[in-house]
Amino acid sequence: MKKNKRSLHEHPSKATHEPSSDLLNETLWADQLIRNPEVGLDETLMAEPYAELHAEPRAERPLQGEAPLQGEAPLQGEAPLQGEAPLQGERYERLVKLGEGGMGEVWRVYDHALKREVALKEIKAHIAQKEHLKELFLREARLAARLQHPSILPIHDLIFTEGGSLSFVMDEVKGEPLSVHIKRLHEASTHDEWARGGAWTLRRLIDALYRASEAVAYAHALNVTHRDLKPDNLLLGEHGEVWVIDWGLAVLRGEHGIQRGGTPRYMAPELLSSRDASSATSPALDVFSLGATLYELLAGGAPYHTSQLSDVISQLTRGQPPNIERELTHARPLPSELLELCHEAMTFNPAERPRDASVFAARLRAWLDGSKRRERAEALLREADELLVKRDAHMKRAEALYAEAEAGLKALAQEATIDEKAPLWALEREAAREEVLVARAASERHAKLLSALMEDNSNTEALRQLSAHAFTRHRSAERAREVPQAEAVADELRRYVSRLPSADPTRKSALTYLSGISKCTLTLPTFADVTVERFETQHKRLIPQVVQRLERVDKLSLELPIGSYRLLINAEGRAPVCYPFYLERGVEWDELGPSGVHTPLPLPLKESLAPWERYVPRGWFYAGGDPEAPFGLAEQALWAEGFVIGAQHITHGEFLAFINDLHSQGRHEEATQWCPREQATQEGAEGQLIYTFSEGRFTHPEGDKLLRWPVTQITWASARAYAAWRAEREGRAYRLPLELEWEKAARGVDRRCFPWGDEFEPSYCVMMDSHQGPPQIMSVDDTRSDVSPYGVQSCAGNIREWCLDLFSPQGYPVDALNLSPRMPTQEELSSTEFKSCRGGSYGNAASRTRSADRDWWFPHLSYIARGMRLARDLPFAGF
Repeated sequence: MKKNKRSLHEHPSKATHEPSSDLLNETLWADQLIRNPEVGLDETLMAEPYAELHAEPRAERPLQGEAPLQGEAPLQGEAPLQGEAPLQGERYERLVKLGEGGMGEVWRVYDHALKREVALKEIKAHIAQKEHLKELFLREARLAARLQHPSILPIHDLIFTEGGSLSFVMDEVKGEPLSVHIKRLHEASTHDEWARGGAWTLRRLIDALYRASEAVAYAHALNVTHRDLKPDNLLLGEHGEVWVIDWGLAVLRGEHGIQRGGTPRYMAPELLSSRDASSATSPALDVFSLGATLYELLAGGAPYHTSQLSDVISQLTRGQPPNIERELTHARPLPSELLELCHEAMTFNPAERPRDASVFAARLRAWLDGSKRRERAEALLREADELLVKRDAHMKRAEALYAEAEAGLKALAQEATIDEKAPLWALEREAAREEVLVARAASERHAKLLSALMEDNSNTEALRQLSAHAFTRHRSAERAREVPQAEAVADELRRYVSRLPSADPTRKSALTYLSGISKCTLTLPTFADVTVERFETQHKRLIPQVVQRLERVDKLSLELPIGSYRLLINAEGRAPVCYPFYLERGVEWDELGPSGVHTPLPLPLKESLAPWERYVPRGWFYAGGDPEAPFGLAEQALWAEGFVIGAQHITHGEFLAFINDLHSQGRHEEATQWCPREQATQEGAEGQLIYTFSEGRFTHPEGDKLLRWPVTQITWASARAYAAWRAEREGRAYRLPLELEWEKAARGVDRRCFPWGDEFEPSYCVMMDSHQGPPQIMSVDDTRSDVSPYGVQSCAGNIREWCLDLFSPQGYPVDALNLSPRMPTQEELSSTEFKSCRGGSYGNAASRTRSADRDWWFPHLSYIARGMRLARDLPFAGF
């Protein structure tokens, strides 16, 4: 065996390849390997071309049933060479030698007849002396000439000379073999990512292999099998051309008496093991080689690239196919369709491979079509990302402009002129324009994501981002109680996540979210019996229904369908506790507050609560967020420590006890100061006293029948004075409730709009439409259904109530972390600015009965329907 020169590979930048019967590096004859598979094999050796060059010619056997190609006679029945008429030698002028192989030399020549440069392959003189080798050379030319395909080099002329020389003329092409481009791609790629730049990306190389496979499929359709397909024999031109070269081992299907050969690393195993002519000429041979070429393209090395060539032959004969996934040396993503095709094409059983190159090519084309769509989808996703950045920039600018305008307007004096305010109003208008751009960018981004999904309906990133968008919309709709919209968006979210891979974290979390199962965990300071109740809608009210009962537990971990619940907790020596909780999709309810420290839920001692008091346990709740509340604010999740609040309003009877006690202590002037009065008609004037004083006592002019009616027409200062008197008398730190404490006591924790639920019904509270006749205040015992989840009565109607806070129209009075209601400062308590009020009144319309509605009034003025209730902190000691 000897080495062959191959100058075409020495200068790959502009190599000229010719279809040749010469065997390339590592091209071995199967017959020789069968006889002696270990002889002289290394990575660069090749066997002598065709049969042993010095052997006697073997008798050719005629084709069995082979149909002539394109209407011509079979190749083995060709006329003798002597009958051919030679062309005139002066037509072709030799210019430069391009290369040589074992059988011939290749020259660039000038065709004087057609005025062009072409390539001419001429048989070597000593080869021409052997007729059987000369016939093989001629056979190669005539076989290649019959394959008229854009990716197969055309044969233009066949020349016989008087001296017995033989040559044929073909196109000269310039390019580099696929193997060179594969090496460059893998060198430019990282361990984890494919290179995106460069002339030849993964997709472009797959496209080149597809076009080469189409050419091989054309040959298969003409019953021609190449038998030596590999990356070195697929040439890529300077302008994207693809040629399948070196048809020197090509045969007709079913042909007998042929020499079997190929390149071991790309060779189908049946070439070594089978003596059957159909196996040695089958298209399955080329399919295996195409699969091996695909293997190298994806893996970066030929099959068995870590083995010695002798080991390759051994594995081929023992039936050990290569496994690309096991032999990979990189972690770049590989398309599953291509991996599957590679496995099928390289299976050792020919019957299990794709039928021929047309099927192989079709599989590549299907992936390429999908790849084009994926590329367009990726481009759309990049545009969507750019729109997200643009949206966020507009949003940030809008917020900055609004903040600047708000700060400027706040800094202006009340008597500021229009001219002074106009520039700040212009900032607000500019901010509003930015909000339009925010909405536009968001809309365009969503359209881009949908377009990306239309291009590639399994694009993971598009599905994730659309899922996130649907999740946000669903959560907003569900919180806004927009049930039809929420259900429609939930269906949309299911459609997106169902197309994500089963192990995708977005799919898992979304399906958990959509399942509607959530969890409540709670720790108690002692063992208790717990009843779990779920609020269900009946006649426009949320009515608690028993779900389960637990005995003697101090820790709860409940998995329940989303919804509104409450726990009724009864422990020995402790007051009964009502603990509402709200299970949202994807959000667990737990006892962890802003401090980040887990402590058991305080359970008040039985004697620590008066019968008229209601305990509101610590925990999270939602304030605001009701768009129909006339003066409500945006929703805010807040944490409130446990507190106690009166179940009912303070009555005339209770307030008269306060006034008369002051009088009995000789503090008559003070008693008169705090008495309820009619609203003054002039600034600085005091209205008429509501109570009458006779026989040393204050009484209500209508007598005892109004003693159970809530006290009204008291000032904020009067309400505070009563709370201080009650605190001193009973030894408990009574005060007015904070505005946010009042809202939690009225609404619970589940965002309900009214104390009884989300739907308004006038008969459930005392307001202007509750009864016939003129509006009127009712006794505190007439609670109707106006009862909160904690048992606090008359929050939607009857009278409004003073709260302790200074009123802020911009937001709630919360602590520095914006997480908890805060106590007012001494400065705020001394201020004459508006104080907060809450609750609906007997003369209000439905909109003012909503629990998120806010009100305010002058602290030193009374009002016809404004009264009070008490609240206090509950010290932790004794819990």
